[in-house]
Amino acid sequence: MAADAGRLTALCRAVLRSALLFGMVAACGAAALAKGAAGGDTVGAFPYGAQLAELYHELRLRCGSDTIGSVYVTEERMMRRTIEYDMEKIEQTAAWVNHFARQQTAPVYWMALPTAAGIYGETLPEYAPRANEPAMLQAVAAQLDDSVTAIEVYSWLYAMREAYICYRTDDRLTAYGSFCAYKTAIRKLGFTGIGYDRYRITHLTAEYQGNLAQETGYYRLPADVVDLYTCENGAEYTSITEYDNSGNAKQRESLYQTELLAQEEVLRHSACDVFASATVPMLQVETSVGNGKHLLLLTDDNGLGMVPFLMQHYACVTVINTDLAEAALWEQASAMEPAQILIVCGADTIANGQWQIKS
Repeated sequence: MAADAGRLTALCRAVLRSALLFGMVAACGAAALAKGAAGGDTVGAFPYGAQLAELYHELRLRCGSDTIGSVYVTEERMMRRTIEYDMEKIEQTAAWVNHFARQQTAPVYWMALPTAAGIYGETLPEYAPRANEPAMLQAVAAQLDDSVTAIEVYSWLYAMREAYICYRTDDRLTAYGSFCAYKTAIRKLGFTGIGYDRYRITHLTAEYQGNLAQETGYYRLPADVVDLYTCENGAEYTSITEYDNSGNAKQRESLYQTELLAQEEVLRHSACDVFASATVPMLQVETSVGNGKHLLLLTDDNGLGMVPFLMQHYACVTVINTDLAEAALWEQASAMEPAQILIVCGADTIANGQWQIKS
């Protein structure tokens, strides 16, 4: 009896040692895979690589970690970790805007969209490092010339933070967030905004995993919903022309990249990629609005979702994608003599020193 008990004890110890050894090996392998996933390496080549990496992240989060790579993860959302702001980059951004505005005859408006970390930063632990994003946006606005009208949108988006204005797994505004930004901007531009109840909402997918989920390889937060808004009995586009950086024109049939509207395609791309202006340097949208007014919109991918709303107020909207357009195209757009010029960029773009006027 005692011998049987001894053998059972030895067997249990051996099993425990094997389990611990397997766990250590699996953890090390998962850590390596997770590091590769966070750095953009492919884990799909390894058997169960993605699952191991995700398990590793889950264990770290349950043990008290709040980040995967450079991304904060809470129970509700992912947020890119914000860096301390470089005053030189802030001054540089303001200088570029001022220089551009001095060359224009049309009034120039500037609006910076906050990141999810800027809006929801208070949900992070107190010890989590994060920059003061509202102060950074105010610092840029304070250095703009009197010829530039700064549109302050942070307060309104912060007030709406309980609504679905930011994706949970992507660092961009949702369609409703873009609508809220539009409502703020359009008042400054001199128009009465169109009410939310005038829009028909089309759900493209409720299973979207955004760029932050794809970057980290962590898919355990609730998936996002990608919507399109269409104004009922509103203005329609009568012609859409895209331009490459050489000025070559090509007609389009839709404001959207229709080939990406199928759910399986949305899931493989960024949510903002459904807009035609996401992949072309310049897009000109002529509408059925009869006021003869032309808006020039200069934006990075943060502001692309505002185009369907802004087009309800102008006979023509020309969109310059600042991530793609070269200087010659900016000059071509300025020569079109717009009635107003709206500059939209993300706070993250300013902080990273990636935004400039090419003129």
